[in-house]
Amino acid sequence: MEKTKRPVTAKRIFGGGIDGHAAQAVLMLFVIIILLLTLMPLLVTLVMSVKSSQDIMAYPIWTLPQSGWFFSNYSEAFSVLSMPMLNTVVIDLISTVVTLFMSCFIAFLFERYQFGGKKTLFFLIFAPMMVPSVILLSPTYIVVVRWMGLGNNWFGLILPYIAGNQIASIFLLRTFMRQQPASLYEAAQLDGASAPQLFWHICLPLSVPIMMIQGISIFAAMYNDYLWPLLLYQDDLFRRPDAVPALHCYELWSGRAVCHVPCRRYTAHHHDYHQHQIFRQRRFCQRAEIIKSILNQEVLP
Repeated sequence: MEKTKRPVTAKRIFGGGIDGHAAQAVLMLFVIIILLLTLMPLLVTLVMSVKSSQDIMAYPIWTLPQSGWFFSNYSEAFSVLSMPMLNTVVIDLISTVVTLFMSCFIAFLFERYQFGGKKTLFFLIFAPMMVPSVILLSPTYIVVVRWMGLGNNWFGLILPYIAGNQIASIFLLRTFMRQQPASLYEAAQLDGASAPQLFWHICLPLSVPIMMIQGISIFAAMYNDYLWPLLLYQDDLFRRPDAVPALHCYELWSGRAVCHVPCRRYTAHHHDYHQHQIFRQRRFCQRAEIIKSILNQEVLP
């Protein structure tokens, strides 16, 4: 009897599929390549930031400093960019906190309550997502600068930032709130909790992890925004470090490295806080389920 040949599969080649040693080696190599490509711009910026003007002009970007490591470039760049960076961080933090709080409360109302025109209103909120943001620059400028008179003003930046980031935040938070146990809200309502109490004591603590993730995206987008502040502050461009083109060649690279510090620090802090809140939320839900089961046992005969 002739033996049938077994088909050559990826599992036979890699010795166990994705768990095989060869597959793991290929996967690790792929991850290392992606990581190097991601970190390459940052590494180039750090190397160029400690070079002199002669080294920058005479040697390629891949070479190390030939005439010494000039760490004093950072102090010179920071002396010029400290105030614009502070203004940027303050404005972005205010916009991020207000956006997350408002979008969380709006998502809570849409998810936990029924009212007339709910679906229509929800679709109207998402209507601006169908329009590219670049097209909305001119109408936004007319409303903010000409009608409201907020040119060269912090509120001219904060208000559009809050309004523009509400859409995605409401959608994301409402999707997250659908996974929250409805029994927690029902038990609180039986105890006489009002809507603000439900939001403040139950919804908001449970939504902190997803708010941290969304806060990173909002803060990074506003921190890297250049076009809208450039249009708004035509007379006084202190909103962004617009003095960068006036820096020397070596200070330009160190200024780029310095400007990334607040955004990276904000991202790292919120990532750690997000991990902590995930475990806290799990413990909260577990304790609530235990209390619910105990109460059910006491009620049942």
